[in-house]
Amino acid sequence: MTFLAILLIALFLSSTGVATGRSNIMAYAQQAINSGPLISVWSPAVSSGNITDPNLLPGDTFSLSVNITNSPQYDFYSFDLGFNPSVIQLVNTTLKGTVFYQHTIYQSVFNYTFTPGVLHVVVEGGITPQGNGILLNTFFTVLITSLSNLRVTNSVLALQGIQIDHRNMGGCFNNRPPLVPQSNFTIDSSPGFHDTSSFMIGKIAVGIILPNGPLYNWTDAQVNQSISGIKAAMNFWASQDPGANLTFYFDTHIRVPTSYEPTKLPLSQDTIWITQVMNSLGYPGDAFTATRAYDNVIRKANNTDWAYTIFVVDNDPQFIQGRFADYQYAHALIGGPWLTMARLSSWAFNSNQYYVAVPSHETGHIFGATDEYDTALEYSGYLWTPDADGSLGLMNRNTLAVSTSTEAQVGHVDCNGDGIPDILETRPAIAVNSPPTVITSPVTTVMGEAIATSYPTLRPGGRDISIGRISAVQYSIDQGTLTDALLAPSNVSRTIRDFAFNITNPSGGSHNITIQAMNSAGIFASTTFTIQVPVGTPSFQKFVASAVSHHIGLRKSSEETLLADVNITGVPAYVYVQFKMVGGNNTPYFVTSQVTRLSVGEETIIQTSWTPPPIRARYQTEATIFYSQLPIQPNALGWSAGPASNFTFIVTK
Repeated sequence: MTFLAILLIALFLSSTGVATGRSNIMAYAQQAINSGPLISVWSPAVSSGNITDPNLLPGDTFSLSVNITNSPQYDFYSFDLGFNPSVIQLVNTTLKGTVFYQHTIYQSVFNYTFTPGVLHVVVEGGITPQGNGILLNTFFTVLITSLSNLRVTNSVLALQGIQIDHRNMGGCFNNRPPLVPQSNFTIDSSPGFHDTSSFMIGKIAVGIILPNGPLYNWTDAQVNQSISGIKAAMNFWASQDPGANLTFYFDTHIRVPTSYEPTKLPLSQDTIWITQVMNSLGYPGDAFTATRAYDNVIRKANNTDWAYTIFVVDNDPQFIQGRFADYQYAHALIGGPWLTMARLSSWAFNSNQYYVAVPSHETGHIFGATDEYDTALEYSGYLWTPDADGSLGLMNRNTLAVSTSTEAQVGHVDCNGDGIPDILETRPAIAVNSPPTVITSPVTTVMGEAIATSYPTLRPGGRDISIGRISAVQYSIDQGTLTDALLAPSNVSRTIRDFAFNITNPSGGSHNITIQAMNSAGIFASTTFTIQVPVGTPSFQKFVASAVSHHIGLRKSSEETLLADVNITGVPAYVYVQFKMVGGNNTPYFVTSQVTRLSVGEETIIQTSWTPPPIRARYQTEATIFYSQLPIQPNALGWSAGPASNFTFIVTK
């Protein structure tokens, strides 16, 4: 059911409706926090629920167990173990684990008849077990080099018929060589104009457009029913993987006029009326150009990562069971930018769930999921994983469940089980622009860039994309207190942020400067460089002090100008000169110059002035130079005294 090589005809679709105008209603899911026992997948070989071994080749065998921990007493349990049967094949199971060994009075382990990739387990115990242990041992054969989620789902744990709250945890199988994120600061890896639905993680803007043709007219009840179904579908997707943090924003346009009656045309010709509808909304060009432009407008308006459009057309559900002229009722483009569906079709599988199930199914296509009813092994998605025909899930039978194969195709994979999808789990990269090595100034500015790196796509010819952002950059000196750097606005690139900070008045010696960046997934990375602040005593090649006037007549002038000619070698230094003047009454007068920084080999004239008292006197003057590695205030701690220079001047009335 495909055309134009990329058009997927979904045999399970629903209609959508929306209130007039634009709405920013969010659909979201919160992860439930449950107490009690935990049922989880476990690999004895790697002491983890996740098998990430590139050495496992087709034909190799590995084992998994399903374990229970922190368990109270119970006398019954059942659960499903899900996997992708196109990737790994179940070859053997046993219930002789450490919990139920020799205590089982009834057991059954079998694959569902119509659901490949689901192992269903039911056990009743004659003696009530409790605590920690193995419930099930399984053995699998590797079929291909690929990836599969491993999920424990639909589990029921009960004592005397009363269900006990518990949690399910899964893992993944992945025998592909690990990918290394590329840190290229010249490439913006944020989603581009054509990258509107690469994987189903993050924020998504959904345009809902309900055209009105000349034959059928939307009623308010039909509009509300379709819109409610779409929003329920988005809530369903948001509930599937809390780590994906799915949030949906809706932009709605209802009863948009078109001269065509869409369902009277073949579904494969929906571009004819879509072009007209989008042009009337102010988006010129053909259906692809106009809809892609609209998607990007609502993505920018709602500050989302992705966007796509749902066209729902009114119809007569009694006429050819609500289908289009070519007997189809819905389709979607893999990767967007739109999906099309009839308002209602009784021909759809699970049509009683049409309003929710069909937009859920077609949204799966938008984000890379393939049909699992067409008997063809198809690879798709950012992670380029295979589907599994016959799986229990919405890509097969419009059932509101997601198979492990579909999860991988839309990007819901967490191979280390830390709650962060693998696609988001990359460390930031940091580049410092010409980091200083020797600091000789009181303030040195360090500038650089931090990038939210992209997880490399496995799609052939695909583009590496990141929806991450740099949320913070901090620095420390010698593992001291972390201080926030200044971040430049990120209105040019979503993934790359410029930063800057100042190193102020460092003490002499060697220092390690550490820069730490954090991305929006809460993952840190750091880099360190070393600076040297010169340490040592400057050598004074020259220090000669003098007075500009050897004789001052107070009737003509009341101020003496004092000079010091200084030249240093060795290391740069901050200097000031203190002039001590003693007259005939032996009263000392002190004058201090401003602090001046001298570079090595630099000769400077330091000048200050003094107003003597109105008495006749000969002043014996001693000028002493003080030096420091830091620009502190004169006479404060930290200054060292250098050489002195003496001179004389006379004051008369």
